[in-house]
Amino acid sequence: MVHDRRKPPRQRQWLQCVWSGSIVILGRRGFSVLTILAEHKSGPDNRRILGLCALAAIWLIVCAFPDVIFLRASLSNANVVNITYDQQKKVRLFAERENRTTYDGLTDPGGAAFQSEPGIQFVRRSFHDGQSIYWNPYSATGAYGPETLVDIKTSPLSIITALLGGSDGAFHAVFLFLNLIAVFCLLVLLTIEFRLSLIAALAGGVTYLLNGYYIANMGSNVSQTWLYFPVLTLALVSFARRPSALKIVGISCGTGLTLATTFLPTTILTMATALLVGAAASIGHSIPRERGPGSIFRTAGVLIAGQLGGVALALLTLAIVYLPIFEALKYMGTGDFYAKRVFFPTNLFNLISLFTPKHAFESYVPATPQLSQMRGNFAFHQGIIGALIATQIARPWPVFQKTILIPLCVVLFVLIARVYGLAGVSSVVNAIPVIGSLGEQYVWISIGLIFTIVVAFGLQALLESGVRVIPLLVGAAVIAGAFAYTTLVWGKENIKYPLYLGVTLALIEAGVALIILRRTRTAPIIVALSLVLLSWGELTFDVNHYRPVRYDRFLDPAPFIGVLQKQGGLHRIASYGQPGVPPEYGSAYGLYQIGSMNFQLFPRYEDLFNRLILPNPAQRWQTFATLVLAPDADFLNLRGLDFLGVRFLVLPTTYVRLRHFVAESRWKTIYEDAKFTIVENPDPLPRALIVHQVSEGHQTPLDIDRSLREVATSDDPVFIAEARASGILGSRAEPPGQPEPAEITRYDHTKVEISATLSQKGVLVLNDAWHPNWKVWVDGEERHLGLVNQAFRGVLLDPGKHVVEMRYAPRTFLIGKIFSGIGLAVLLCLVLFRRWIDPRLAALIGGAGNGASAQVRRAG
Repeated sequence: MVHDRRKPPRQRQWLQCVWSGSIVILGRRGFSVLTILAEHKSGPDNRRILGLCALAAIWLIVCAFPDVIFLRASLSNANVVNITYDQQKKVRLFAERENRTTYDGLTDPGGAAFQSEPGIQFVRRSFHDGQSIYWNPYSATGAYGPETLVDIKTSPLSIITALLGGSDGAFHAVFLFLNLIAVFCLLVLLTIEFRLSLIAALAGGVTYLLNGYYIANMGSNVSQTWLYFPVLTLALVSFARRPSALKIVGISCGTGLTLATTFLPTTILTMATALLVGAAASIGHSIPRERGPGSIFRTAGVLIAGQLGGVALALLTLAIVYLPIFEALKYMGTGDFYAKRVFFPTNLFNLISLFTPKHAFESYVPATPQLSQMRGNFAFHQGIIGALIATQIARPWPVFQKTILIPLCVVLFVLIARVYGLAGVSSVVNAIPVIGSLGEQYVWISIGLIFTIVVAFGLQALLESGVRVIPLLVGAAVIAGAFAYTTLVWGKENIKYPLYLGVTLALIEAGVALIILRRTRTAPIIVALSLVLLSWGELTFDVNHYRPVRYDRFLDPAPFIGVLQKQGGLHRIASYGQPGVPPEYGSAYGLYQIGSMNFQLFPRYEDLFNRLILPNPAQRWQTFATLVLAPDADFLNLRGLDFLGVRFLVLPTTYVRLRHFVAESRWKTIYEDAKFTIVENPDPLPRALIVHQVSEGHQTPLDIDRSLREVATSDDPVFIAEARASGILGSRAEPPGQPEPAEITRYDHTKVEISATLSQKGVLVLNDAWHPNWKVWVDGEERHLGLVNQAFRGVLLDPGKHVVEMRYAPRTFLIGKIFSGIGLAVLLCLVLFRRWIDPRLAALIGGAGNGASAQVRRAG
């Protein structure tokens, strides 16, 4: 259902009235409060400011997400991508252009739709069933848990949503709550710690919630650390002002929230940005006028060491997560993979997109090949009004604020130069380990976070000291020049939305006019408030308001998913084409799959999958194992699917040729609707089976044209030696007349028990992914777990009845638990013994906390 633009539904009319009323209330009731805070210059009652920050944070969240709060609009990327359900309702609060889609304005919704949101459901299922999350049997015949990094199974959003039941409502409630906490901490940081007015802080809050990087990646796995930056930065800066044991705990908590979100590129950049602000605050609080440079650096060094101690303590507490991650990175050679990445900048043609995404074209909307080549990589807009406000920081500042602003502005310039490929800057950044390998799309998180703080300082400067005309005109000239350049190069014949041109010019003119108005006798508060509202209006205009309505696709799946779930058992499914059951959705629905769309896919399995299932490279999707891109065809390797343990194959009804091919095989149709057909393998290969011959070689029995039920292949030297000693390597001995039983009696994520009975020596083959951290015990005695059939597990067994037990745990898991326990114990000690620690900490600082506080009061 798409709401009619010409006659808004009653609910939407009501919401618009409420929204307009809130602005009127702000203008009438809130004006006096904002005026008092705008004029305040000395240490106020912090409780009063905290209360106002809380109210302001709630107001900002309501203004940023009214359709989500009141109209059930969805921020779920799985709802946007909409793989398994097509009866999708849509909603919009404001009018949008024709042919607008829910994809527009988003850069990579698939990252969350295929990775982090199914990952939440995997965590939910694991918690509900009392299972470990450190092995995922539903993905690619077995895959990593938190070590996959990109699906961020341990992020706060994932864990809390999973604990609350994993519903779509729970996801949105948690997401909005985390946004509320983030905005509240940001406002407290800007008002109490940086001594800015609430109006200046509101300008930063608007930029924080509605800037291009965040709204283009909202809810995605790449941007979740955005939510925890204000929490961590507030803790770091507060510690620099007045160190205490509890604030070290606060730093550890903020760091823990950030690092638990294991999408490493943006996690690293968010941590680096927060630590930069924290270090600058430490230096700024260490410069009382009566002290010399040596004393300043000593005090700042101790403060920074304390901040880093809190970060280290968080890393220690998260050892149970990060030691397995580092172990997996080494095993998979991930560092080498990242080191080989080449940085692709955006182009000067796309400079205007730094300020607005709607100008001569829409920078986030899928465009023509010509435009994609001209614009280069994405540029995430930060706002025209925000940029004009930011120009006002060019003035003398008190020492503390200056110490904050100088490094932030320098780094902001370097990062923008980096993403636009400025030669000298890029060559220097490329030489920095780790940072030099991070993609352009990730660098923007630091740009957006720093810009948020700079905008708040800019409005405070305008409010207190008046306009600085030259920086304002230079900024306006850069924006207008970029706009003119892009428009002329793109050509008027290519411009589809002339309205955007007018809006861009109007925003530049209105912003300049409002700021210059500050030179008159007009009350500064009116100018400041007008700029905040104009910034909100601009950034709201840039948002794509065409959103899907919330739908519980994971807890209330489409009918064909229910059919697969009811079949039960340990056999796997394969989904051909799109839509269907894409890889990782099995993790959400409890269906075992042969595909993966996660990072760190085991190389042996990836090679096996591509060779047997997708021999045509044009049908593959990067480094994933998926049939999503596979077209309709006259042939599918059904023996290969059987080898991978597939019992059910999901086909789109539009794939007529492939359905005809399957119909002529022994596979039978068990379900059909308007979109999907499910066919069943009548005799699928068991998950566990006994064979009595081993063939030496890297490839599978299919590659050597042998029966999967008679022989296992292996190139594992230890396993080959054992098979040779047992006399079954290359043997053509007569197998038993009947298949010998191998019954899986327990199948947990990290523990499998199998009962097997053999009449002669053989191999128990478990059709699950092999990994060196899987260990095996036969009748209580540890044995070698062989690598068989290129990517699976096998163990040699003597004649007789046996109980085979396989267990998985990262090798660093035990020491990780010990370190995490130590970290938690240290945090507890900091809380319990804070009254003993705080005086000694103050003595170590040398009174810098009190001196710095006095200096800040003088500077105010």
